[in-house]
Amino acid sequence: MRMDMLVRDINVFNSYFKRFIKGNAAIKDGKFYYIGERELDAFEPDTIVDGQGKYMVPGLIDIHLHIESTVVTRDEA
Repeated sequence: MRMDMLVRDINVFNSYFKRFIKGNAAIKDGKFYYIGERELDAFEPDTIVDGQGKYMVPGLIDIHLHIESTVVTRDEA
């Protein structure tokens, strides 16, 4: 599968388990398509970055909202 970027050999924070996991990250259209230890042959990246064991914390954007503060109805949110 075609990807924009593949970052290899990184420690990625897993928010579910609250710990870092060693792996790789495939990025497509500015979004993380895959994070894990999967075989990398399935991806055809335009760019490959060697993470050199550094740390990555994806998703530092707070996407939650308070409906009562938005002045929109529940169906619009």
